[in-house]
Amino acid sequence: MAAEIAGRMMTSCIDCHMPTRKSNAIQINTPGKQGALYFRSHEIGIYPRVAARVLQSTEQKQNR
Repeated sequence: MAAEIAGRMMTSCIDCHMPTRKSNAIQINTPGKQGALYFRSHEIGIYPRVAARVLQSTEQKQNR
């Protein structure tokens, strides 16, 4: 299994170890829409749920 996912994990390492987070402090307000910014907090860690999502999304892209 490691051989199967190694390439995907090597190219997406920042997405797993420094995932983007929704800002609670910065909002973008336009006349028709309101939204928050997403940013990388630089809090390096192991995020198993994020890693699973990244693996799943890269697998879906490869199967297209």
